[in-house]
Amino acid sequence: MAGQSAGAESTLTCVTSPVAKGLFQQAIIESNPLALPAHTRETAGKNAKDVFEYLDCDQDDVACMMTKTTDEILTAQSEAPELDLHNLFINFQTFSPMVDASQGPVPRQPFWDMQVIMSLIMCELRELWSSALFITNRP
Repeated sequence: MAGQSAGAESTLTCVTSPVAKGLFQQAIIESNPLALPAHTRETAGKNAKDVFEYLDCDQDDVACMMTKTTDEILTAQSEAPELDLHNLFINFQTFSPMVDASQGPVPRQPFWDMQVIMSLIMCELRELWSSALFITNRP
């Protein structure tokens, strides 16, 4: 599996999700916005509520939403959600994967799992570099 930018985030979400364990052997993640957090049920629900209200639909009224044009929904997606001043990075992704420890397929921020993976890669690179220095400096 491979992904670039938002696709990299989706790839990382799939690779770190416990429900996808064993489905992927390798992944290529290119230009992943690692510092951008995934939404919690609370922040995702607030954004969805804001969009429904912006489009004059009752919350969870899918039939009403189906009457809206693509342009109306795209405009609502960018205009409706209010800035979260307590979590500024969440504002860059109005709609993203959702993290929910109690019932979601992603129990914690994928970034934390990626930190472990990157730490392991850096340890391996340090060992490889040390071995290369040892071999090249031998008499």
